[in-house]
Amino acid sequence: DEGEPCGAMGNMRICKTGLECDFGSSTCQAPQTAELALGDECYANFSLLGDCVNSYCDMMGSNICEPLRAEGEACTFPYECTTGACDAGTCATNRMCVGG
Repeated sequence: DEGEPCGAMGNMRICKTGLECDFGSSTCQAPQTAELALGDECYANFSLLGDCVNSYCDMMGSNICEPLRAEGEACTFPYECTTGACDAGTCATNRMCVGG
């Protein structure tokens, strides 16, 4: 529950669904839901600091909200793309639920 101890080292203690472990305090906390703008810090101490609006959180690099990438641009994850699809390292047309 919220405020109870958690951690991944030693005696593993996992938070209940809907909470995340704040590794700074080693306690279960509600996720951060602040709206973050382009250029805002979005990831620190293994935790998201909020939701990037019209951008994505570059958790594997700058740790800031970065501009979404257009179709044809290089990508690593689908959430980096305006289309929501990353195919073979390139933002691509999203084919999810397309067709009959």
